[in-house]
Amino acid sequence: MKTTHDIRIVEGSPFPLGATWDGEGVNFALFSANATKVELYLFDENGEK
Repeated sequence: MKTTHDIRIVEGSPFPLGATWDGEGVNFALFSANATKVELYLFDENGEK
């Protein structure tokens, strides 16, 4: 099980849109003409953040 110490957050790619596994992690890309903020919530297999 990974802990928060194992998580890296790095700049991703704008394409392809959606959630894409790249072999090392997941890239999340979305489009909005009007959004000023996005919140991403991730949950483990137990439904916990």
